[in-house]
Amino acid sequence: MNKIIELASLVEKPRLCVMGLMSGTSMDGLDICITDIAITDAGLDYTVIDFQTVDYPPELTARINQALKGNTDQICELNYELGRWYAAAIGENIATDVLGRVDLIGSHGQTLHHVSERSTLQIGDPQFISRLTGKPVVFDFRAADIIAGGTGAPLIPRLDEMLFSTTGHGRIVLNIGGVANVSLVPPADRGAVTGFDTGPGMALLDEVYRVTGGAGFDHNGELAAKGESQPHLVREWMNDDYIKSQPPKSTGRDRYGLDWLKEHPELENLSLNDQLATLAQFTAESIHANCRLFLQAVKVDYLIVGGGGVHHQVIMAQLQKNFNDIEVVSSARFGLEPDAKEAFGMAVLAALYLKGISGNVPEVTGAEKAVVLGKLAM
Repeated sequence: MNKIIELASLVEKPRLCVMGLMSGTSMDGLDICITDIAITDAGLDYTVIDFQTVDYPPELTARINQALKGNTDQICELNYELGRWYAAAIGENIATDVLGRVDLIGSHGQTLHHVSERSTLQIGDPQFISRLTGKPVVFDFRAADIIAGGTGAPLIPRLDEMLFSTTGHGRIVLNIGGVANVSLVPPADRGAVTGFDTGPGMALLDEVYRVTGGAGFDHNGELAAKGESQPHLVREWMNDDYIKSQPPKSTGRDRYGLDWLKEHPELENLSLNDQLATLAQFTAESIHANCRLFLQAVKVDYLIVGGGGVHHQVIMAQLQKNFNDIEVVSSARFGLEPDAKEAFGMAVLAALYLKGISGNVPEVTGAEKAVVLGKLAM
């Protein structure tokens, strides 16, 4: 059957089986989420079929880190290599019968560069994914929002509004990846969701761990839990221009990565455990500071946390301390595994693209209008 005809038939399907692929700013692997999705006037009806994470090989992680400051040759070569690797990861880890059910794939790609309102670059050429799987792939989700005058990120607030809006209470939905971002979801009758990147997430902790020669990351924050935070440093860092700026805003590892560490040599005087403890407090404090106005305006019942940072015991404990009378919970409380949330979000954005439904939230990004996000490879 002609691919255009096949695509048209998918548009008419009331329920789609979609694979979402997410490689975040933590640069540690590929999250794959396969879900049945029906988008209706009543909201989002879904069933997660499969979720798994495929770790990057150490040499691939090293090459991605090098490409952050690399030349054109390095970036172009890695764009194709990563696309091939994504395709191979799907072929090796997704059962043939499950892959056969998939109608559509949404791939975020690996972010190498993101400057709010100006430019963005995600690599991992989707043509390799489409060729291996035989499925259409929606990709490059940020560009359309930037073209419409927006920040291009965060992408997940539309999903958070669909999943977590309720009457009577507002909710803060937090994702802690390489950077941290929030969706501020008001009560269902009190206006639109807002959201933005609050600042550092796990990226600074991961970079410090790697700088010391460690492979991987501080699992569950075990080393940070043995350290002693330095509150005077956190207070100083909280004067950061980005953290104090008003939304719409978005950021990335360009700001909160190795360059940030080089600009703060005071960390080098601390033990590794104390560095990790101090950076964990910084992450939690910057999240709380960015949510204060919402907390003053709306009664909030939950802070709902997703992303890899949900497993970091020090950050989670500090968040509960800072948000005191609000219950801090994993998104698993609401039926969605926290590690799967962003990949699930890519599946939803792909479905929205296919149905011609806008995926950005202008109140979040500052875009001039709501637009359909993504491009199509097939």
